[in-house]
Amino acid sequence: MKAKDYEAILDSLQMTGVYVIREDDHKILYFNKRIKEVFPKVQTGIPCHELWEGSCVNCPLLIIGNQKESRSVKFNDPFGKAVDVTVTRILWEDAIPAFSIAVTPQADDRESTQKEAAYRQNDKQMAAIFRSAYSVMSVINLETGACDRIYLNKVGEAGKICSGNYEHFYQMALDDVVFEEDKAYFAETFSIQNLRRKAEAVEDYAEIICQFRMSLPQTKWTESHIYFIRRGKTVVVNMLGRDITGEKQKEAEQAREKIEKNHIIESMSSLFFAAYYLDLEMDTFRMVNQMEEVKDALKNARSCQEAFRTYASMFVHPEDRESYLDVMDTAHMRECLSGEHPFEAVEYRRIVHENGEIIDNGWIRATVILSETVGKEPRKVLYLAQDVTESKRKEESAQRILKEAYESAVYANASKSDFLSRMSHDIRTPMNAIMGMTAIAGAHLDDRERVADCLNKITVSSTHLLGLINDVLDMSKIESGKVDIVEEPFKLSDLMNNLLTMIRPVQQQKQHDLTLHMDKVVHESVIGDVMRLQQVFMNILGNAVKYTPPGGRIKIEVNEKDSKVNGYGCYEFIFSDNGIGMSDEFQSQIFEPFSRAEDSRVSKIEGTGLGMAIALNIVHKMNGNINIESKEGIGSRFTVTIFLKKQDRPQADAGNCLGTKGVQEKKIENLKEDLSNQKFQGRRILLVEDNQLNREIAEEILGYTGVMVESVEDGKQALDKFIEMEAGYYDLIFMDVQMPVMNGYEATRAIRAAGRSDAREIPIVAMTANAFTDDVIASKQAGMNEHITKPLDAEQLVQCMRIYLK
Repeated sequence: MKAKDYEAILDSLQMTGVYVIREDDHKILYFNKRIKEVFPKVQTGIPCHELWEGSCVNCPLLIIGNQKESRSVKFNDPFGKAVDVTVTRILWEDAIPAFSIAVTPQADDRESTQKEAAYRQNDKQMAAIFRSAYSVMSVINLETGACDRIYLNKVGEAGKICSGNYEHFYQMALDDVVFEEDKAYFAETFSIQNLRRKAEAVEDYAEIICQFRMSLPQTKWTESHIYFIRRGKTVVVNMLGRDITGEKQKEAEQAREKIEKNHIIESMSSLFFAAYYLDLEMDTFRMVNQMEEVKDALKNARSCQEAFRTYASMFVHPEDRESYLDVMDTAHMRECLSGEHPFEAVEYRRIVHENGEIIDNGWIRATVILSETVGKEPRKVLYLAQDVTESKRKEESAQRILKEAYESAVYANASKSDFLSRMSHDIRTPMNAIMGMTAIAGAHLDDRERVADCLNKITVSSTHLLGLINDVLDMSKIESGKVDIVEEPFKLSDLMNNLLTMIRPVQQQKQHDLTLHMDKVVHESVIGDVMRLQQVFMNILGNAVKYTPPGGRIKIEVNEKDSKVNGYGCYEFIFSDNGIGMSDEFQSQIFEPFSRAEDSRVSKIEGTGLGMAIALNIVHKMNGNINIESKEGIGSRFTVTIFLKKQDRPQADAGNCLGTKGVQEKKIENLKEDLSNQKFQGRRILLVEDNQLNREIAEEILGYTGVMVESVEDGKQALDKFIEMEAGYYDLIFMDVQMPVMNGYEATRAIRAAGRSDAREIPIVAMTANAFTDDVIASKQAGMNEHITKPLDAEQLVQCMRIYLK
C-alpha cells in the first residue's frame, strides 16, 4: 500500500479516521484529515499511544494478536460515546510491515433503522479505497445466493453494479473463463457450498486469497481476496478481484533471471573457486563462493585490505605475497582500473601449512574486473580466483621442452660448426697434397721416378678424400633413413681376408703385429650385406691402426656363438689393440655424429668423427650391437655381435670343427623335432614385424609348430587385418613395437578399443628388441599380455604359445 494511491480517498471520509503505524515500534507513518481534526497535535514519527487516553491500556493492537484483521468497540473516545475500531495488517509502501487502524463513531441504538444504510455506506467507502487496486468487488448473500458485482476501475463501467445469482456467475466462469488446469482449484475454492462452510466457522473476520488463470484471448492471471465479516448473526462475504498478469510475468521473469544467475554462478564456480564483490569506496567485500578453509580464515575480516592481508599470510607463497598484495591494493585498483583497462590479474603459488612447513599447493590466477563506476572512478569490482596449476605445468613443460630443443639445436649447430671446421682442415689436407703433387709432377715430367712417386701420393690422398666424402654421404643417408641392407651369399673367410688386404699397406707401414683367428667358426658360408659389414670392420680396424703406435699389436677374432634362432648364426667379431685407449668420457659419446677425442696425441690424425656413428647404425640395421672396452694407455677392445643367415650347406674347416659341427647339427635337429611335436595345428597367428629379416626368422620358427602364420609390416596393417576378419579368426598376435606408420603400442590400444567381441580377449604378445623394465611396463599398459625380447628364444616362444593357445 502506498499513501499517494489512497490519500485523496481517505481524506474524503467525513466520519472515519484512518492512521498507519509501524509494526515494530508503533510510530505513526500516515494519518488522514479526520485524525488531524480530532488530534490536532498528531504528526508522523510519534508513538501511537499518544493518540489514546490511558496510554497503551486502550491500544487497539491488543486485540489483533496473529490475525490479519480485528474489530473492537471503544467507549468515551474523543470521536464520540463509542467507536468501531478496525485494525488490519498491511505492507506500507510495499516494504514496511505496519498496521492500518480505522476509527468510526457508532450510531445510537435508536438509530438501528439506519444501521444497514451505514453499513452500505461503509461498503461504498471501502469500495472507493480499493477502487485503485482492484477491478471488481462482489458482495454475496450466502442465505439467498444473491450477488452484487461492482466494477471498480473498468474503463467506461466504473461504479456499475451487476446483480444476479452467485451460482450462475460461478458456473459461467468455471465453464467459459477459468484455465483448464486451474478449474479443480477454482471449483473447490469458490463454490457456494465451500463459502458457506467457511462462513460457519468465522467468529469475527477471515480472509482467503487465491490466484488462478483465465483463458481469454491471452492467458490472464487473476487474484481474488474473499473476506468473511461477521455482523451479528450474519456473515457478509465480499470478493475483491484484480488483474495480476503483469505481476506474474514479472515474477516469471525474475524467476528466470534468478535461475540464469544461479546457473552463471554454478558455471563460474566450476571455473572460479572463489568470487567476491568488492566496494572500493567503502573498502568492503561480499563473498559469493569460496573454499571452506578460506571462509573460516576470513570470517572476522572487516575490510578488503584486511581480508587480502589475512589471505596472503595464510595461503600465498612468501615469494609471491608482495606482488599479490600490490595488485589487490584497493588504491591500486582505483588507480589502474578503467574502461580502457577493465581488469588486472596476478598469478601466485598457493600454499598449505603442514607440521610447521610450507608446502606448494598449485598455481592460482586472481583477477579483479571492473563492474561499476561513478563517473569515471571505479566503484565496485568482481574478484575471481581460478586454479591454473594444470595450464601452468603445461606451460612450464612447454618452456622446458623449448629450452631443451634450443640447447639441442645449439649443441647440434656447434657440433656441425665444429665438424665443418674439421672437415675444412681434413679436406684441404689431401687436396693440398693432390694439388702440390700435381704441380711437382708437372715440373719433373722428364723424371720418371719422381712422377711415379707423385702419382702414388696423389692416389693415396684421393683415396682418403673419397673416404671423407663417403662418410659424410653415408651419415646423411642414415639420418634420412635411406640405408637399405641387402642380402647376398658370402664366406666369412673371404670377408676377413679382403679386410686384411685393404688394411695391410698401412699396417706394414706402421709395423703392427696383426693376427686373425677364426678357429671357432662352424658355419662360414652366410647370407648378408658383405659391403656394409666391410665398411663397419674397416672403420673399427682403421681406427685401431690409426691410434696404435708403430710396432703395436692388433688382434682380430671371429667366433660363432650359440644361436637360439633357427637358420641363423650368432657371430662375434672382436678387434683388440694395445694402442692409446680412450677416456671414459669419450667412450660415452663415441657413437655420436662428429665426435672426436680432444687429445693432443690424435690432433694430427684426420677424420670426420662419423665413422663409429655410421658403424653402429649399420650394425643396428642388422639387429646387432657394438660393445667397447678401453683404458687410456692400455688399449681398446671392440666387440661386434650380429646375426647372419646361414647358407643351406655350411662350410667349415674339418680339422678344427668336426666334433662341434656334429653336436651343433644334432641340437638344431632336436629343436626342429621339438617344435614339430607341438599341438598347434589349426591355430592362426597374426605376425606384425616391419623388418624383413626378423619377419622371416619368426615365420620360420612359428611354421615348425604347425600354426598358420599371416604377416603384416606395421601396426596400421595389423589393425586393418584384425578388423577385416571375423571375430575369433586369429588366436594370437605377435606384435613388434618400433614400426613405421603405427607402432605396436598404438596398434594394441586400437585393437583393444575396436569394440568387437574378441577385441579385449585376443592375446597380444610384444616381440621386440626393447628389453628394459620400462619397455615391459609400457607393453602391459598398452594392453599387451606378454613381452618377449629379441633375439628370439625358440623355447620361450613355444612356452608363450602353450599358455595362450591352450
